[in-house]
Amino acid sequence: MPGTAANEVVKSVGTGRDYATIALWEDATTGDCTSGWGAGDYAAACSPVGDCYDDADFTESPVIAGATTDNTHYRRLTVHAGERHAGKNGTGVKVIGSITWTDAFGICEWLIGEHNAGTHCFIVTALAADPADVLIQNIVLQCSTSTLKGFSLEPGASDTVVLTIRNCAVGTRDQYGDAFSGGNNHDVVCQNCSAYVLEDEKAFMYVDCTNCIGIVPGPGDAYYVCTGDYNIGSDKTAPGEHSIDDESSDIFVSVADGSEDLHLASGATAADDAGDDLSGTFTIDIDGDTRVDWDIGADEYVAPAGGGHPAIRRFGGVPYAALNRGVW
Repeated sequence: MPGTAANEVVKSVGTGRDYATIALWEDATTGDCTSGWGAGDYAAACSPVGDCYDDADFTESPVIAGATTDNTHYRRLTVHAGERHAGKNGTGVKVIGSITWTDAFGICEWLIGEHNAGTHCFIVTALAADPADVLIQNIVLQCSTSTLKGFSLEPGASDTVVLTIRNCAVGTRDQYGDAFSGGNNHDVVCQNCSAYVLEDEKAFMYVDCTNCIGIVPGPGDAYYVCTGDYNIGSDKTAPGEHSIDDESSDIFVSVADGSEDLHLASGATAADDAGDDLSGTFTIDIDGDTRVDWDIGADEYVAPAGGGHPAIRRFGGVPYAALNRGVW
């Protein structure tokens, strides 16, 4: 994933802000981030940050392309700390359209995507640089009728593309659409992601999965040609010896059409404390809660005040997940 950004130049994006749209911010920051361009804030080597505000929905399909970037000088599209979503569609910064990312290095995070225009839902990565390393994290996607894919890597010329997708949730309302789709010749890593795909398609395809949940109640595979471990699936396709099979959509708070909420339900025993500890690379979940016990999926379950996980989540100190696969 990209390294620590050097010399971040933060500009607000939204109604009445530094830039009214994401596309305007993108256009202003398409330069040589490794050495600088023009005058003013961008004259020296820098890492431009588009800090989005929840002033109104962004009804656009920007293309983040053309900048010269490296592992410490790259663009980051984010949401202002006080304007972020709570892990589901609703309050937060929403983009109704798709984002295409072709810069070799970069980070996109904290947005809500809603799309139904017959193409990939929100983040389409068409990386052609060699090498390329992009991180997408803490994003909620709601894909509607005629959407082809949620997150999709469209391979370019590079043989060393690395795309990391972390703490993201995808819900699809129609039979079309793989939630997380990678090219089988490239490195797509999904960590603590959750997907609900209504039918006929895949939750995860051609990706390396750790701590992911894929639920496909109709025809289709939860995981298709995937690697990894510590996953949960609605069939028997989840990769890894510590993974869990045959779970249902009851693991999520809601999969109701139009009000999907892929937080863990209070009785989601299979996911509880069952994930691999990835605290060496990140420590929060989809809505910013600190991961302590490393639940599987985008959400780290937090009990309501005065409550806790149901007692059945552990049996004699042995995690439910381990019993389910018989690895103890």
